Amino acid sequence: LMTGAGAFELFSYLLEDLEKENSTDLDPARYFRNPVNYSFKTYPKSFIGSYGKETGPAFSGFDDFVAVSPAFETEFSIEALDMFGEAVSIEGTADETLLDPERLTRSENYYYFFPQNYYRHSNLTWSVVRNLRNPGGKKILFVHDFYTAQLASFLAYASREMHTLALWDNQTRNAEEYIKGQNFDCVVISFFPANILEEGVQRLILKDIPEELDEMADDFQPDDEIDF
Repeated sequence: LMTGAGAFELFSYLLEDLEKENSTDLDPARYFRNPVNYSFKTYPKSFIGSYGKETGPAFSGFDDFVAVSPAFETEFSIEALDMFGEAVSIEGTADETLLDPERLTRSENYYYFFPQNYYRHSNLTWSVVRNLRNPGGKKILFVHDFYTAQLASFLAYASREMHTLALWDNQTRNAEEYIKGQNFDCVVISFFPANILEEGVQRLILKDIPEELDEMADDFQPDDEIDF
């Protein structure tokens, strides 16, 4: 599972790669990738993700969770669907839209503490995020799974409009079809490696699963090594 600090690092590397490889500049002033413009707060001895909760500290140990929030002025509007198919419509600052500070209020029981859901896109299957403070930014599509959802918040800071599609069981949208007519400046696809061959991922990204990928998925074993 990606932590907030890890998501910020990936965000910074992604911006560099987009500039070099695709001539897509989401952050021309290099403002949104500068750590001095964010607050980093550490919540020690946390469980992050279901794996830690299932195995317990005796096996997996605890994690220090770092919550990263913007220190600059923010204003967003979000239209979305959550993992249960319920509509979400919210406006306000990053803390009121992209982030969920209540997730950082620890109860006495570790099993009811989900700090990774501080990044709200961990619970959204689809969203349109409009950044009202960055009208000159780019329009992007972010296709992701649960493991990389935390990256969405940082991409939203650097864009004027961000659409997201997530890999969930009830996701019926198809990215290939969704892109048509949208005029996206940039499409970012980010998945945990083991999820790449999942049928749900292939159908989310492509209208039809290529025969060779379909066969590879049938033959794939967890311990196999795959060269992409």
